[in-house]
Amino acid sequence: MINYNKSLQYLYRKVRPGKFKLDVKTLEKTQRQVIAALMDNPAHCGALRKSSVIIRNLRKVDEIVFIPPDSKNVRKLLADLLKFIQDNIGKVDPVILAAIFHRQCVIIHPFIDGNGSTTRLLTTAILGKAGLDLFEIFSFENYYNRNITRYFKAVGLEGDYYDLADEIDFSDWLEYFADGILDELRRVRKSLPEQSTPKPLLEPHHHQILDYIREHGSMTQREYGSLSSRSLASRKLDFGKLVKLALIEAKGTGRGTHYVRIY
Repeated sequence: MINYNKSLQYLYRKVRPGKFKLDVKTLEKTQRQVIAALMDNPAHCGALRKSSVIIRNLRKVDEIVFIPPDSKNVRKLLADLLKFIQDNIGKVDPVILAAIFHRQCVIIHPFIDGNGSTTRLLTTAILGKAGLDLFEIFSFENYYNRNITRYFKAVGLEGDYYDLADEIDFSDWLEYFADGILDELRRVRKSLPEQSTPKPLLEPHHHQILDYIREHGSMTQREYGSLSSRSLASRKLDFGKLVKLALIEAKGTGRGTHYVRIY
């Protein structure tokens, strides 16, 4: 978790100023940060896998669930995925784009270990790069960890990648992914303190001034005084506020001062 948070902060510092670059090097660096000091073989840290892997049932280790692509195909598959994401930022809805990346990256399984966390971190970064910044709102881990079995079932495949590659359906996953974002946003919203309704920017007497000027073309202090019981000091403040909001402007000087609309 410490590694995950450090990597999340690193990506946040890259995305916010527009310095985030989605490429293989970024994936490798993120994976290296996630598994730092957690693996015995340093060759598996920050490098695409060079051997085949098998995904087994967490409860029945002798049961094979999924066989990812051969290691020789990983770099090409990953490059194609990253290019697709880059080419469609600004063209495809950020949620759909991030969801496609999330599942396809998990399916490719580019690393020996740390694939899930790496993918979820970069999914957050992709959303931020595409205009949906969720870094300070929530982490995908919160939603998925509530039902990790359902997450694995939604994001993964069962069988051999090469038997399934041409028929992979993302529909259910896209719904699950979007629901996850909505669910977390609702949770965060409930945790926020209730705020009082903000005071309207303009009071009725301000609208009275604007309506009068709209009808007559201008308004003086004397004319406002004949319509309103507000004190002279208050009337001056009313005009001053509308001037500050660039809704009206003063013309003339002294007793000849009058106020007109700004169009």
